[in-house]
Amino acid sequence: MMKGNIRIVFFLCIGLLICVLIGQGGWLYKTRKMEINRFRQEAGDRLGDSFKEFLDEEWMTRKVPFSYGLKEDKKTFVYGDSCRVREITLSFVDQFREMGRAVFYDYLYEQHNFDVFQLDSLYRKNLEKTGMNGLSGILLRDSVGQVLEVTGVCEGEIRTVSVEAGYRCRHRIEAVFQLPLIFRSMIWHLVGEGMFFFAFIGCLVWLWKAIRLTWQSANVQTMGIAHLEHELKKPLAAVTSALEGIVNRKNRELTAIQEEKLKMVEVRIRKMAEITDTMLVTLKNSRLEVERVSVDIVQEIGMVAEMFRILYPYARLEFQVETGEEKPLLDQVYFNYLVINLVDNAIKYGGDEPWVKVVFYRENWDWVLTVTDRGIGMPERVLKRIFRQFYRVKDKKVKNKTGFGLGLAFAKKVVNAYGGEIRVESAPGKGSRFEVRIKAE
Repeated sequence: MMKGNIRIVFFLCIGLLICVLIGQGGWLYKTRKMEINRFRQEAGDRLGDSFKEFLDEEWMTRKVPFSYGLKEDKKTFVYGDSCRVREITLSFVDQFREMGRAVFYDYLYEQHNFDVFQLDSLYRKNLEKTGMNGLSGILLRDSVGQVLEVTGVCEGEIRTVSVEAGYRCRHRIEAVFQLPLIFRSMIWHLVGEGMFFFAFIGCLVWLWKAIRLTWQSANVQTMGIAHLEHELKKPLAAVTSALEGIVNRKNRELTAIQEEKLKMVEVRIRKMAEITDTMLVTLKNSRLEVERVSVDIVQEIGMVAEMFRILYPYARLEFQVETGEEKPLLDQVYFNYLVINLVDNAIKYGGDEPWVKVVFYRENWDWVLTVTDRGIGMPERVLKRIFRQFYRVKDKKVKNKTGFGLGLAFAKKVVNAYGGEIRVESAPGKGSRFEVRIKAE
């Protein structure tokens, strides 16, 4: 089952990686297209500005018999040379400057004085000022798209937006750039994509290792639970059988008090056996259900206290139950286990002269159980880990203490089944305080 789940997770990760790569590839393609369009527009604007600058310089430096201007009505545009004068009606006065450049270009081209190579040189200078490079050449086309003049090789995959030239000629000027330029302008996009890709691959490898480690840990825990089952159930069965033989034998040589204590021990061992069976089943199935019944909490805690006084006569134990809360609705088996586990840990790690105080009371809508000791305590870094299965604090002071690291893990499951919470406050050398809160019903 575990192997199948790991395979499913692995293939889901592969599918996710493929989806991410497709998505990132699509995003990169779209970004590349947007960058190309942006570059075409920007380079085209630079070409248009260079073309205007070129015409203005030609007008200022060349001595040509050509002029243009406006009549007195400010709407009639007049241009021509000594041989012929033409008129154009303008819609707006602002068109005067653009119209002047257009007709001047017509004149230069008709007189074979338009130098596209000079425009190319001026355009390259303007591109260098803006940090744009990679220009292959400039194309001059007529109104139907036929190439009239060309500078450079003009082999490239990026063509700028066309710049219109002339009034009657209707020519178009384009600049051609090599494709690698766009990738140089997108270098940070590509670097980011590469970093993301390798980071994702690294996360996938880490996830695969974590899954394998979890799988191996689950196998170890399964084997550990099986070993624990063998180590706990067999001794409990043997002790129970021996006690039955002592209590039920015909020739009794025990006093009434001794017989009563033996019966109490027998009852407690049977309950411990029941708790052990329940705990092992819960650890295997990861399911736990509590059944709330009215519990004589004074009697239960009293029996726990008597048991620990017999087992640990050197320990100082204090038990306190708030008046009026003697019979809360709790699961008798599981709550009993909570008290036993927390008190046993408090004595085990309570030092040479352990002192433990157990208090049960009601606070608003919660029943509260606190177990306080003055033992060796725990550092803050381990407080969140002690409720994990098979976790044991790595400390020289507790190295000789026996245990499997299951008690507090199961205690937390019990509290969660109640819908409550368990907290711990501790500091090295100052003891610990466990607080269990269970919703009252």
